[in-house]
Amino acid sequence: MSADKLAVDPQELQAAAHRLDQLAARLHGALETAEHQTKVASAGQDEVSVRAAQTFNTVATSVDTDTGAAVLELRKIAAVLRSQAKTYGNTEDANTQAFLA
Repeated sequence: MSADKLAVDPQELQAAAHRLDQLAARLHGALETAEHQTKVASAGQDEVSVRAAQTFNTVATSVDTDTGAAVLELRKIAAVLRSQAKTYGNTEDANTQAFLA
């Protein structure tokens, strides 16, 4: 592709969307698997142990939340790619039909 041209392949957009959906599914699965494993109990009742466990659990919750948001964003991007592929394909078909008429 030269610098002054844009080439769009709707099938490639669909394939990219599919790969993003697969990535989102894997990330979501990993999040569900790890979610219960990332919470820790305090090693003792002393202030340091309690605070360390609270801090770790706060960070783990934040990571879970952010990872969930990342999964949603990947799915939204995939949906946009699918929509754009469909729109582009429909426009190309209409233009071709108009040209051939």
